[in-house]
Amino acid sequence: MQTGGESIEQAVSTTPSPLVPPVAGATSVPGRPRRRFEELDVLRGVAALAVVVFHYSGHATRYFTGFPFHFKLGEHGVQLFFGISGFVIFMTLENTKKLRDFVVSRFSRLYPAYWITLVILAVATLLAHEKVWLTGLAVNVTMLQSFVGVGDFDLVFWTLAVELVFYVIMGTLFALGLTRRIVPIALAWLALGAAVGLAGPQVPAWISVYTTRFLILPHAPLFIIGMMWFRIHTDGVSRVPVLVVVAAVATVFVASGIAAGLIAAGVCMIVGLAVLGALSLAVGRVTLWLGAISYPLYLLHRNLGYTLLFALDRLGVPSVFNVLVAIAFALSLATAVSVFVERPAMAAIRKRYKNWSARAHPETVEVQAVAG
Repeated sequence: MQTGGESIEQAVSTTPSPLVPPVAGATSVPGRPRRRFEELDVLRGVAALAVVVFHYSGHATRYFTGFPFHFKLGEHGVQLFFGISGFVIFMTLENTKKLRDFVVSRFSRLYPAYWITLVILAVATLLAHEKVWLTGLAVNVTMLQSFVGVGDFDLVFWTLAVELVFYVIMGTLFALGLTRRIVPIALAWLALGAAVGLAGPQVPAWISVYTTRFLILPHAPLFIIGMMWFRIHTDGVSRVPVLVVVAAVATVFVASGIAAGLIAAGVCMIVGLAVLGALSLAVGRVTLWLGAISYPLYLLHRNLGYTLLFALDRLGVPSVFNVLVAIAFALSLATAVSVFVERPAMAAIRKRYKNWSARAHPETVEVQAVAG
């Protein structure tokens, strides 16, 4: 099992990060109240499954005979997830009174499933009679490994750093009272991204590294697209957010090329359709379940799935059936982690925080309830 070395397929760095919480207390279109944007939950689940198929089909075509295709489209789920995250996190902050509520909300959402994933990966490594990367495991517990020069225990964790930086940026803006100025801030963010992208090789390497790591310039337009869709949702269609969305898509074209720009335009369209309720036919029990387990599915599928695929191949299992079994295993394990660890832990952390807040700050006892 690989836990810190080179990726079997370098394209893993473009896999999505299903960190976006279910969107509660929302209205998809004016005059039509709903408990949540179920379409966004569905998109989250579909994107998570897409990356699973992307990885497993790529692995099968690389190492096995007889597998018919590599589902390369699945890698673009990352952009969709960042777009959804922009919408959800901006909406969450708009309904947040205290910064600590936001911090506890994000911590309870991200860390329990992540920690149990690390435990499962370490145990699986031992069962495979391989040496556990103890240093990497210890640093990865913090989820800050990429900021201190330590590799990811599983290479799909790279997207967690992008999300964390976005949370920090937005939390800082909230603490400074600047979320109301999101339009000029977003435009400045986009301008910097376009400038760095246009400069290309002329930009010193250290500037490129730091602007990518700490300002997430390659991904900022996607988060901004999501935030502007929230503005459109709350304030109606108006010139300013529409122009910012156009600027965000244009920035991707300028900084990253035509292919990336087309993907950004697609993300804009899909998130918009979901927010407007135009994807309601995709909402169902199965797709909502898929959305509910998307985060542990993303965290768990790669290393464990590759190990299972190799094991089944050694037993002579046909490659197509091999991949189907691996997908079923990933879905089952993600469901178990979601039901028995992720949801109970998240509820327990938030309840404990709510009780502490009621005692320490009786004037404000609300815990973040806008997003899961």
